[in-house]
Amino acid sequence: MKVLQINSSEESFTRDYLSMINGLLKLTDTELKVLEAFLTIAPEKPCSPDSRKQVTGLLGFKSVAVLNNFIKSLKDKGVLIIDEREYRFNPLVIPKKNLQLSFSL
Repeated sequence: MKVLQINSSEESFTRDYLSMINGLLKLTDTELKVLEAFLTIAPEKPCSPDSRKQVTGLLGFKSVAVLNNFIKSLKDKGVLIIDEREYRFNPLVIPKKNLQLSFSL
């Protein structure tokens, strides 16, 4: 068995992790960027009004309404889960600390 390791820095780890599991998630490039931004800015409370404003500015969207379309798409794909009017991440998309990215061939 051959193991293929993926080198990743601390800064790009979330992006690399999400890219690796995107075969399961089937997200577009922009959806991945939105998800990464929320994981970075607001890992505990995604989609709060403040985090929406920050992500809108970070990604250069014209308004929060544009971002809301991507939030709905992430919810429809099961990446974001809504409980009692609060969003949370599906546990699959939260990268674990000290995780080694590798494939066995």
